[in-house]
Amino acid sequence: MLEEEIMKLRYAVEALTAQLAGAQTPTVEEPVEEGVEEPVEEPVEEAVEEAIEEPVEPTKDVVTAEELHALALSISREKGPKVIKDVLAKYGAKRIGAIDAKHYAEIKAALEAEQG
Repeated sequence: MLEEEIMKLRYAVEALTAQLAGAQTPTVEEPVEEGVEEPVEEPVEEAVEEAIEEPVEPTKDVVTAEELHALALSISREKGPKVIKDVLAKYGAKRIGAIDAKHYAEIKAALEAEQG
């Protein structure tokens, strides 16, 4: 019984597939007035030149949270976690993730000074 239903569905799918393969997709063409030429757009070289500009490299002075974490871990292993806690406390935080990114460069400088 189930096998019969599967066979019926299979034949139905095959029949529909054959119908779709034979069907042509209708297209809609816009009417063209006789004697009227369509304007041809000239390529805009300015846009092409702007698109070809060299990519801007990110500034190397940008300090990331990952850099700070690595530096803090290194200092913590050498001198203990208190050094890191003291530097972060100056910015009112207990962890690097709680500090605004605009202070990362200052914190990196302070940590490097502690590292010696």
